[in-house]
Amino acid sequence: MFKKLSPFFVLFFLFSLPISAHANISSVRRAEGYNSIQHVLEQQAGVDKLLLIKSPSADIKKYMKEMSEYSKKVNEQIKDWQKNDPFIVSKSNGFPPIESKSRKKIESGITKQLLLSGSENFEARFLVSQMQATDYLVHTIEALQEEEVNKARKEQLDHDKKVFEKLNDQAYELLHKKYKKSSKG
Repeated sequence: MFKKLSPFFVLFFLFSLPISAHANISSVRRAEGYNSIQHVLEQQAGVDKLLLIKSPSADIKKYMKEMSEYSKKVNEQIKDWQKNDPFIVSKSNGFPPIESKSRKKIESGITKQLLLSGSENFEARFLVSQMQATDYLVHTIEALQEEEVNKARKEQLDHDKKVFEKLNDQAYELLHKKYKKSSKG
């Protein structure tokens, strides 16, 4: 049976294995990257719900609404991409079970801290959590861009990364402004 195979077929088969394996690994990484980003975006999309039980200052409220709206927009954009490209859909975030469990505990702890803190502490804790979330989004998007093969998605991810960098800077400036104000009086 092997005598009938042409040398061209054998060479094609041998050289296509590493390429297809690499392409498969890369698509798994992309899918897990999008999954990780979406997980954070889903949390960020709901930050404005805190306004139902908390009454932060006007500039914090504005920030919360902006973060929520942009996170919803980016999450919907990724869902649209996933409808057209099943290779960027994953049920797994790629984390080992202990890492996933740790992340859930961190999320739960932050939520509890935010819900139970008074107005002064709430704003500071909220802004710190936003700096952490936006920092994670920026760097995960950056890593995902290195794996992304679709030029249009790569460009949109670059835009999204810049928006989250600005939101990170805004959170820092709001925290700095609040700290300066409280240290004066």
